[in-house]
Amino acid sequence: MLLDLGAVFSIPDEVTLQLTAGATRRARRCWAVGTKVGLEYIGEQLISSEAVQEMAEIAKLIRAQGLPAGMAAMRAQRFFSHEELRRAAEEAEAAYYRLEAMLRDR
Repeated sequence: MLLDLGAVFSIPDEVTLQLTAGATRRARRCWAVGTKVGLEYIGEQLISSEAVQEMAEIAKLIRAQGLPAGMAAMRAQRFFSHEELRRAAEEAEAAYYRLEAMLRDR
């Protein structure tokens, strides 16, 4: 992939790219000259465009029906294979149940 950044930037050897359609990929810098950088995809796609759309639907579900409904939907979609999403969801779920317990037990 050829990127023209429009200005000279120093980018790391490996980056995570979020593409226009929503897909997420890891890439390795192969070369850099002036404002242009050559990247090569590494490994499998991290998040597909379809998964991004499904995640947006789950965000709407959480707003409408609450975190437990969203967690159930994420588990059903197997989004917890995405490490950062899994970690954020676990932290949110733990905080949700701590808050619920504090409110209930007071």
